[in-house]
Amino acid sequence: GDAVASSLVPVGVEETAITLKLKHAQAAAALLEAHVTGGREQGHIAVATELPPTEEGPVPATISLTWDEERIDRFVRASLLPPHDPAVFVDPESGEEYLIENLRQWRELYPTLQAAAAARMDSHGQQEGSGASIGNGGD
Repeated sequence: GDAVASSLVPVGVEETAITLKLKHAQAAAALLEAHVTGGREQGHIAVATELPPTEEGPVPATISLTWDEERIDRFVRASLLPPHDPAVFVDPESGEEYLIENLRQWRELYPTLQAAAAARMDSHGQQEGSGASIGNGGD
């Protein structure tokens, strides 16, 4: 059937799946009340059936070390919304997978990844300033 109402839900940097679910439930309740009582908050509810295309191409499956912290944060929060599983980071060296449920977990993991990369470089006898490194820069 046709959509009958819509509402914008603000999303802050520190949002979690739980806070977003609460905000959306409250917005849905307000829309339903407005519709049932004939309130003025009527429009169209957009129901997403698939992920919209992005300027960067297909939606990625895992976190990339090339992303900045803001993009990682958005990806982690979006991944936690049901029915999705938490965001995943796959260590490019070991292939080990890490489930990331919030930005705090990423901030705790990232320094250990940097230290491991530095240790691998040292164990291979590379000179300081040469070789690859793990970055957390821009896109």
